[in-house]
Amino acid sequence: MARPQQAGETKAPVVIALAFFVLTTLALGVLTYMSYDQLALAKANTKKAEEDAKAATKLRSEDQDLARVYKVALGIHTQEEFDSLKATTNKEVVRTEYTNLMDGIKNKLSGTPQAPGGLLTEAQKQFVGGGGIVFDVAPKDVISWIWPANADMDREPDKTILAAIVNSYAQRKLGELQLIKNAKELNDVKQAYVDSTVRAKAEEGVFKTEAAKYPEQVKTIQTDANKSVDDIRTTYKDSTNRYLKDLRDKQAVADQKDVNITQLQAQVESFKARVNSLEAQLELKEDPFAFDKPHGKILRRKGNIVDIDLGSADNVRTGLTFSVQPADTPDRGLASRIRPKKDATGRDVVEYGPDGKPHKLMEIVPKGTIEVIEVLGPNISQCRIVSESSSIREGILVSDVLYNAAWRKGSADHVALFGVFDIDGDGIDDIKQVVRDLNRMGVVVDAYFNLETKKWEGKLTEQTIYAIEGYYPSQGSVDALAGAKSALDLALREAKTQCKEKGAKVVKIRDFFPRIGYRVKLDISGDTINRAYNRYLSVVPVNEAEAPK
Repeated sequence: MARPQQAGETKAPVVIALAFFVLTTLALGVLTYMSYDQLALAKANTKKAEEDAKAATKLRSEDQDLARVYKVALGIHTQEEFDSLKATTNKEVVRTEYTNLMDGIKNKLSGTPQAPGGLLTEAQKQFVGGGGIVFDVAPKDVISWIWPANADMDREPDKTILAAIVNSYAQRKLGELQLIKNAKELNDVKQAYVDSTVRAKAEEGVFKTEAAKYPEQVKTIQTDANKSVDDIRTTYKDSTNRYLKDLRDKQAVADQKDVNITQLQAQVESFKARVNSLEAQLELKEDPFAFDKPHGKILRRKGNIVDIDLGSADNVRTGLTFSVQPADTPDRGLASRIRPKKDATGRDVVEYGPDGKPHKLMEIVPKGTIEVIEVLGPNISQCRIVSESSSIREGILVSDVLYNAAWRKGSADHVALFGVFDIDGDGIDDIKQVVRDLNRMGVVVDAYFNLETKKWEGKLTEQTIYAIEGYYPSQGSVDALAGAKSALDLALREAKTQCKEKGAKVVKIRDFFPRIGYRVKLDISGDTINRAYNRYLSVVPVNEAEAPK
């Protein structure tokens, strides 16, 4: 409850206090407003100062990058400065400055449409003296700095402005030194010319002096020379007469010796021909297997299979072949089995002997041939019939006897081969196959004559019993390969001689293979044999046949 106003009291203090409060509140409000306004202004000024600082920093960074561009272009930068330029954030500014720099150099050198000519005017492009030589400076001669578009800067200039200046100065100094050198050489040449002229004049004086003496000297020399020529002619004439007389005497003696040599050579050739003829006739008449004996006999036959009385105790092996003859052959002799050789048409085969006369070619005809397919025991083996001359008239029977000229019980004979062995008539030499087949059959091949190298493969020994003679090349009347064939013929005949010297019996294909039961085609034509020889007609020089040591 308010206290009642007493008499004499006033409200002035309250009013004053209230007025003071209001005024104070207004003052504080005004002061607070002014304080916030100043704070906002201060913040704005601070922000502006920061933005100005950033702009100034950016400008400073750009200016530093631009300075680096020019330092790199000049070639006075450090690696740290180039690395900073590569990593700059002001790439566009740097790219623009790089472009302006390169274009500025180009325009300054070559000019622009607004200011043609540049530093290189037409007068500066010509060397003094002309000659069509153009003096020019390309931008790459001033600075070579490649910065591909749309790519980061990754390489320093190949040539800086400073390097171009130094190089230009060096070239100029080199030119000056060369000019000095050329001038010196020119002066030396001039001096040499002057010296030569002086010497020439001196020599000219000497020459004129000597030339005045020349006619008399020539006359004296000519007189002496004529006398010497006369003496030489006399001596030459006497010597020539003596020489001609001696020559006539010696020629007469030489002619007589040539006649004697020719006669002796003719006798030697005649003896050689006679020896060859006799050897050939002997070969035709002599049977190299005259003393062949049967090795075994047929025990039984069943179809195409036969059993024989030879086995492991006799050193029989699979692949061994035998020719089969009738049971009475040992009594009658192999000569009873000799028949005229027939060709494919059934006609007798004719061979011309050393006397030039035709002779029927004879051969021993077996009843057939067999090949060992299994060794069953010490004295029994199983064989298959390889061929049979006539199963009806002359089939292979029990008790028929077995022949193999190159095989002995318990061992095999040693053989050698020379010549071409075309066993199937296809025009190809099969000598290596024959060697393999004979070895497989148990026949020991000591050596064969290699027609490619003209040398023996293997070694001839005293144990070589037979030398199997293959085919020789034949020559026509006009034969481009006559020389090569003759060389092969000589090599084969030398090989044959070497076999004989070792004690080997020379036998022909037609005589040897039928006697061992080895099937070969014997009616080979001369053309087929020559085809087999073709591969050997261009290898290894002549006369290199060598016997094994």
